[in-house]
Amino acid sequence: MEWILHKTDVARNNILIKQGGIYLDSDVLVLRSLDPLRRYPFTMGRSTATTLSNGAMLSKPNSIFLQDVIDSYKGLTQEMIKHHKTIISVQRPLQQWKTRPDLPIHVELTTMQRPNPWYDGRDCISYDSFNISDNYMLHIHPVKSAIKNPEIVNETVATLRTTDTTYGAAARAALFGFQDLVFLKNETKTAKNRRPAKPIPPIVDI
Repeated sequence: MEWILHKTDVARNNILIKQGGIYLDSDVLVLRSLDPLRRYPFTMGRSTATTLSNGAMLSKPNSIFLQDVIDSYKGLTQEMIKHHKTIISVQRPLQQWKTRPDLPIHVELTTMQRPNPWYDGRDCISYDSFNISDNYMLHIHPVKSAIKNPEIVNETVATLRTTDTTYGAAARAALFGFQDLVFLKNETKTAKNRRPAKPIPPIVDI
């Protein structure tokens, strides 16, 4: 495999199969304890209509499900790998979850990988306000999130305290331990982008 993303896919899977543990991409903000998810043999989050995301995975050692994903790489030619790109690592798990009930996997439908700009729109993290009060984490995808709203990369603690966006809520959870807006005593309680938080809609299968 020549593509670095495929190499890292295989590396993270092999480590989890051997040792178990929790894998998180560097752009994942954890919002609350992951302990409820650790009781399952293997856990991933639904990302889009056709994918589970491997940007966050919890696994006990010797995961049968994860080994099946690894096995799907065997026999692939370079041409097939170039054609499929990341499909193998994120679409294969969804296919197996739907068609192989014998493979032990727990899927979080909204609380690990939603909202995300691949399914909920490019504004969903940096401009919109989604209700992530039940989320275990938020996967930011900063490059895609900043395409239309580049100001996200310039946010500071001072601005995040009163920015009423999905990212603002997640950042406050990481900084202060709660998602509510934070105002200083002498500040007028005026929020940036204040609006009712949207519920995270279910994914429509295709």
